[in-house]
Amino acid sequence: MNNLQKKIKDFENEILNIYTKDYISDELQIIIKDLQARINEPVRIALIGSFSSGKSSLLNALLGKKILPTGAIPITKKINYIKYSNHEQIKIMYKNGREEIIDIADEKLLKTAMKEEEIDYLVLYYPLEILKNITFIDTPGLNSNSELDTIITKKILEKSDGIIWLTSINKAADYEESKFIQEYINGYKSKSLCLITKIDQKIKQNKKNEINIVKKRVNKEWKKYFIQIEPVSATLALENKSNSNIESITKFINKHIIPNKDEIKQQAIDSQIKDILKTIKSEMNQIIQILNQLEYKLKDYKLKETHNHNLKNTLDKTNIPNNRKKILDKVIYAIHSAKKDYQKTFIKKKKGILIDSCEEITYKSETVFLLDTNLYPKDEKNISNYLIQINNFDKYITTQLKIFYTNLQKIINSWKIDNENISFKYSNKFFKYKFYEIIDKTTLLLNKSKNDLSSLEHEAKITLNTLKNLIDLIYDSAKDASINKVIQEIKGKEASFESYGIRYTKITKEDIENIVKDYFLEIKFQNNYKNLKTDIYNIKISQLNYLEEFIYQINIEKKLLS
Repeated sequence: MNNLQKKIKDFENEILNIYTKDYISDELQIIIKDLQARINEPVRIALIGSFSSGKSSLLNALLGKKILPTGAIPITKKINYIKYSNHEQIKIMYKNGREEIIDIADEKLLKTAMKEEEIDYLVLYYPLEILKNITFIDTPGLNSNSELDTIITKKILEKSDGIIWLTSINKAADYEESKFIQEYINGYKSKSLCLITKIDQKIKQNKKNEINIVKKRVNKEWKKYFIQIEPVSATLALENKSNSNIESITKFINKHIIPNKDEIKQQAIDSQIKDILKTIKSEMNQIIQILNQLEYKLKDYKLKETHNHNLKNTLDKTNIPNNRKKILDKVIYAIHSAKKDYQKTFIKKKKGILIDSCEEITYKSETVFLLDTNLYPKDEKNISNYLIQINNFDKYITTQLKIFYTNLQKIINSWKIDNENISFKYSNKFFKYKFYEIIDKTTLLLNKSKNDLSSLEHEAKITLNTLKNLIDLIYDSAKDASINKVIQEIKGKEASFESYGIRYTKITKEDIENIVKDYFLEIKFQNNYKNLKTDIYNIKISQLNYLEEFIYQINIEKKLLS
């Protein structure tokens, strides 16, 4: 394997490493095949210039006969390759891979072929000695009222070994041409020839001095881009006139191209590979920037969510424990207010040494009047407020999670809309694969987050339902149980006095409060309320964790592209 083959193989491996086999663009595959074919091909010289600068006429002059159609309007709409063969013929290459051979003399068919949309390019085979070392490429040209023609010309320039630039004597070195040359021709100086065409027009007008004036002006403007600048006339060459200067082309090729053909080809291929890899690197950086857009949006949303304490703040504002306390306080107040003190006298016998005696003892006791289910009307207002607050918070959790999903989906969708139609020179297939892979990953992650957060939401709603039931379902039974317990406590104190003479303090409001809290399952309420706060905290943490996971996945893709 020679040095050029190795370089092309290394390039192919690098492309495979970047894109993998399945996502190399069709254009890159064509370029790799073309590079491999160029190893054994003659040097490629592209004829480039504005339309009607005389490219086809010049090739006809070099071939010694009028084969390619010419005209004042753009005719060469296809790329024409002029190659060596012992037989004169034209091969038409169709875009679907079909080939067709036509007679070189069939000018009408050739003109039609040059405009046919389904035709990719044409190859003219001709037994011209110089074509053994050179392949000429006739391009559609620049500024021919077709942006596509200019694009095709630029692509041909990328895979050419040398340049013959044609500029009409009537518009030589104008602004548009100078701009194109400065941008695209600069790297071809050592293998580029500039031809000032159509000098026959000045000769026929007896204005030969203008030819030298134009040449000097072109030299001044373009000398740094071309190794040689020559005025020529294809028309005079086809008329076998001696002043055509057409021989300057073959002299240039024989002096500067053929002796250095291997070096020229090496430089051209090196330059093409370098430019392709530079473009690919730029495209990879652009793809990374596209991923950065999504990452920045997600980071920004995560920052907002980090400071978003709506669920916690709203839970605090509902003040569910305080509203429950209001309900219990009314029960406690009702029982405490129904108590009434009274005196009760007991006769207590005392044993003496000789005789027993009796002692009358007064016990100040208390009783509870109207301690029944009608003790106090059910606290409908506070209970209703309590249940409404819980139900509203229940709905609020759903709303906040829906907002979270909606905002996240909007971020992903807006990123998708902004970038799905972006086009690259070499990386389209790879970008589409990566782009939709990320869309799929984010969609899966979004669905997973939705499922997981729905589970946490469900747990919070179960807790809320428990808190609701701790008032709604047990109110009457808990109230009655509290009343009965207070009555039992009072009777127990009285019985203890009668039996043992033990004086007990009265039942205090605090005693009643403890009894009511016990029967209204206060400890269970507090534990569940604590669980609810934990559920809300877990929802928030889960949201932030999933946002972090989105960002993490994007960073993995960025590292793979770096």
